[in-house]
Order: sequence, then structure tokens, then C-alpha cells
Amino acid sequence: MEKLLNGFLSSKPTVSVACLAVLCLNTGWVHAPFARWATGELAEINPQQMTLVIRDDASKKLLLVRWNEETRLWIEPTRRDDRGMAFDASQIKPGAPIQIMFKKYSDHSLVTRVIRLAPRGGPRKKITDGESSPGGREFPDTPKKK
Repeated sequence: MEKLLNGFLSSKPTVSVACLAVLCLNTGWVHAPFARWATGELAEINPQQMTLVIRDDASKKLLLVRWNEETRLWIEPTRRDDRGMAFDASQIKPGAPIQIMFKKYSDHSLVTRVIRLAPRGGPRKKITDGESSPGGREFPDTPKKK
């Protein structure tokens, strides 16, 4: 063991750095991106490209995010144990207040949760376990399916 350790320490620095890098990568220093939250107004939605553009309330900047088949949608008010539904672009119109959870990758941001907030200034009634949201899952601005 002593010979191995002495040989490692006396070897070329490039080999030592490479071994240290491999050790660090294997021990979990590289993680998936952390989830972030943003609240704002939906500026644009493109169902063909599966993208949303949100005007963030905090920074007033536009934030472009993608969604996929695992993205979930909640519409307030909702029950605490509600698991949401698969994201459907027809349930949200530009101008709607929303909150999203997304992960920022090097080339794009992927939204995992979309919460359509209750209209600003409107009543925010809590939904108990026995109740359902008003009108099922619809608000007055939700397009009616025929």
C-alpha cells in the first residue's frame, strides 16, 4: 500500500488530476439541476413546439420553458391531495397568472409543474377533501370543449 501511495504521489501531475476528477465525479459532486420556482403571467404558449413564455413577476424578464409528457397541471383552487393532470395547453390562455417549477439545463429549461393560479383579486376559497373545485376544473376563462 505504501509503495502504491508513494508511486501515485510521485507520478505525473496530469495522472493525479485525472484520477482525482474521476473520483469526484463518482462520489456525487455532479448533480442534476435544482428545481426552481417562478411566478408570473403567461405571455405566450406554443403547443407545436411545446413551449411557454412567462413574464416573471420578480425580474420582469421573459422566461422560455419547454414542457414534456411528464409535466403536470394544477388549477387553483384545488384539494391538498390533488395529483394534478397531464399538461394540456388548452387549459391556459395568455395573460393567465401561473406558477411553475422548472429545471434549468445548459441548453433549455424544462417545466415539471404548472399551477394556474386563481384570478388576481378574486376570492381564494380553500377546497376541503369532500369538495371539488368550482365548475369541476374550470374557471370562466377556460375554453369549453365541444
